[in-house]
Amino acid sequence: MKKLTKIHWIGKLFVIIGLIVMTYLPLPGLVYLNQAVKVQAVSTSAGITIDGYYDDWEGKPIGYLTYGSHNGAERHDVSFIKDENYIYIYVKMNPLYQSPIPIYQVNLNVNGKACNMDLRYFTAQDTPDWNWVNLSNNGIYLNLHPHTSYPNNSLGDAAVTVSQGDPNDRMEIRVDINKLEKVMGLSEGTVNNGSQLTLSLPNVGAGSLQLLGTSSGYILGIVLCIGVVVAVKLYRTKKVRLLK
Repeated sequence: MKKLTKIHWIGKLFVIIGLIVMTYLPLPGLVYLNQAVKVQAVSTSAGITIDGYYDDWEGKPIGYLTYGSHNGAERHDVSFIKDENYIYIYVKMNPLYQSPIPIYQVNLNVNGKACNMDLRYFTAQDTPDWNWVNLSNNGIYLNLHPHTSYPNNSLGDAAVTVSQGDPNDRMEIRVDINKLEKVMGLSEGTVNNGSQLTLSLPNVGAGSLQLLGTSSGYILGIVLCIGVVVAVKLYRTKKVRLLK
C-alpha cells in the first residue's frame, strides 16, 4: 500500500510540474495543410519587433499562399500568429517573384466578420496619406500602418523590406487587437476568447490562413487534462506490476 501511495503522489507531482513549466514557457505553433495552410498559434509573448529585420520570425509557424506555377514562383511564405495584445503577419515573396510585394488588401476575418486593410503612411495630423507607397528602391520602409479605409484608422504598425534575389521582398505587420475590436464593433476580449481568425492576401495567393485565437488558459486546461491522463495511466501500470 505504501508503494501505491508513493506512485499516487508521483502522479500528482507530475501534473504540478507540468503546469508550472507551461506557465513560463510559450506554447508552440502547430501548422496544418488546409487549402493553403491552417495555422494555430498561441503564446504569452510573440517577441516580434517591427523593424524590417526578420530574425525574430525564426521558429515561428510558416505556411504559404500560392496561385500555383510550374517553377514555384508564386508560392510565398506567410506566417500568421498572435499573442494576447497583437496579431502578427509575415510575408516573404518567392525569390523568383519579379513584381513588388503586394501591400494592399490585407484581409482579416474574425468569426466571419471582415476587416480589410492596406499598408499606408500617415501624415503628421495622423491621417492616411492616400498616395501609393513607392517601393521602387531596395531598402527598409518603416513607419507604415495597417489601415482601414472606413473609418480611417491605423490599427498598428508595419515594415516592408525590398530586396532582389533570395531573400526577396518581405513585410511584417502588427495589428493591435484592442483597436481591431473597436473598428470591427466587437466586444473587448472577443479575439482572445476562442474566436476564429482568418487571413487572406488575394494579391499574394489564393486560399487563406486560419488562426484559432484560443486563450492560454484554455490551452493550459488541455495540458492539465493530458497530465492527469498520463499520471493515471502511469499509476495503473505500476499498480498492475505490483499486483503481479
